[in-house]
Amino acid sequence: MTETGKSGKDLFFRSSGKILLSGEYLVLEGAKAFALPLQYGQSLEVVQQEMPGSQLHWQTWWCNRLLLDMLISLPAMKILEYSGTLKADALVDILRAARQLNPGFLQQHHSLKAVANLDFNVQWGFGSSSTLVSNIAWWSNTDPYELNKQVFGGSGYDIACARASGPLLYQLKDGRPLIETVDFYPEFRKNLYLVYSNRKQDSRQAIRSFRGKDSNHCISRISEISVQMTNAISLQEFEGLMDEHESLLSEILGQKPLKQQFADYPGSMKSLGAWGGDCWLVSWNGSQENLIRWFSNKGFQILFPLNRVMLTPNQQHVR
Repeated sequence: MTETGKSGKDLFFRSSGKILLSGEYLVLEGAKAFALPLQYGQSLEVVQQEMPGSQLHWQTWWCNRLLLDMLISLPAMKILEYSGTLKADALVDILRAARQLNPGFLQQHHSLKAVANLDFNVQWGFGSSSTLVSNIAWWSNTDPYELNKQVFGGSGYDIACARASGPLLYQLKDGRPLIETVDFYPEFRKNLYLVYSNRKQDSRQAIRSFRGKDSNHCISRISEISVQMTNAISLQEFEGLMDEHESLLSEILGQKPLKQQFADYPGSMKSLGAWGGDCWLVSWNGSQENLIRWFSNKGFQILFPLNRVMLTPNQQHVR
């Protein structure tokens, strides 16, 4: 979403995070993917600032922690100063790509301050890059899918989530995104959870590793599973689809299904996104307290009830 401040010069943008429940990897090959925008997201506020010369002062914050503090010369877009844990070059690459798409972007001869605020830890894999790209695309008046393609590649499903108001099916057709909003509000949502794996995975590296693998025989079935997930009426049916999807991707990637690492887990478990990191989708037919205890005993402390983090139409974002 985008808003203009009271002065008419201040700008505010906000994009939603994402989670991909089905279609990981194969969405790149044209399979339908089932994705959820999240209440967690990232905002960007841009204000004109009185500073000597023409500069952009950029800050990124999370939980009152300054992750990136950077000064960029304008219109040259050269880094003058920076500090923090985030990669300054990655941000500048996005800004420069935005200018390639809109040559008038950041060509002014006055100073600006841009403040980005994340609702979530960048390690969780909820879309710190896609929400940033979406916000900068709004700011620069450029196509977010094209901007994402130039900088990061990938399918673009995360960009769709950044600007969606609820669950969706996403597919690439002739290189163009097809987005279908879906109703996914079954009673068994309360039995589904996201568990952080304690490891952030490099999505671009995972995509490079996937290229060239034989997956054509699974594309149509993965698309069917994605659709069937959105229409499932019972937890048992949804768990069966989770298990089948996990088995198919395990075969393609040559990696063991997640459940083999947790043979004593009583529910279903499915890898999400780039296998080996970020979050897992798990089902649990019991109290949340017992689930927390079960994973805590295994060394996994961060868990999210799906029905509390997924974005639904007319729902307020987490602040």
